[in-house]
Amino acid sequence: MQDTEIPRVLGHRGAAGYAPENTLASIRYAAQLGVKWIEIDARLTFDEVPVVFHDDRLGRTTNGRGSLSKKLLAEISELDAGAWFGSSFVRQRIPTLLDALEEIERLGLGLNLELKCSPGKEKETGRIMASVLQSFWSPKLPVPVVSSFKAAALSAFSEVAPNFKRALIVHRLPKDWLPIGQLLGVSAIHCDCRYLKHNQVRNIRQHGLAVRCFTVNQAEIAARLFSWGVTSVFSDFPDQINQSVKALGIPLE
Repeated sequence: MQDTEIPRVLGHRGAAGYAPENTLASIRYAAQLGVKWIEIDARLTFDEVPVVFHDDRLGRTTNGRGSLSKKLLAEISELDAGAWFGSSFVRQRIPTLLDALEEIERLGLGLNLELKCSPGKEKETGRIMASVLQSFWSPKLPVPVVSSFKAAALSAFSEVAPNFKRALIVHRLPKDWLPIGQLLGVSAIHCDCRYLKHNQVRNIRQHGLAVRCFTVNQAEIAARLFSWGVTSVFSDFPDQINQSVKALGIPLE
């Protein structure tokens, strides 16, 4: 079933083109741009606390080193996750998932939460993330979408929180996407825009699922995808894609 309340353009990792990805600053910037829904990533620390972070390794977006999954929350909380992006973001921290949910509720945003898993921790990740969302997601907000490349994480998540929408993420659409999707009870397939083909979009949509694409930062690519029937795109520059697509006469709702 298509998720009709989800807009055409979602902010990727908040608004990653304007603020350090997956930080509270990035979430706030997305809201300031008028974005209605955002996507963020979450993974577990060594002491099994969900935090908002994309990579397993800390080095790309913080002043830390090593694997996040091998660090305690107390260690993670001391890291600077903003200085790499710009001086105005110095001392931005890696937020816990609960921190992010509180900010999302305050701002009234919709959410696509991507589950990131350390090897062998897929089921544990799914169960813990589900418990947090089940306990702290505001009923005032639209039902979020939970997505992952890992089928085991989505399956474990659904066992704890079956009423949340799920989406399977793929780079290249596998031949067995339909039975996998049906087994997981997903409402959408999230695809890498670089590898998606028109006939694949048509096939997915004919089976009643939404198609969302990442990461789309060029208006002409967004326009082509929408002409194929893609439901939504994730963008680091969601305001720019919104404006460009609107100028082309493509409905945004």
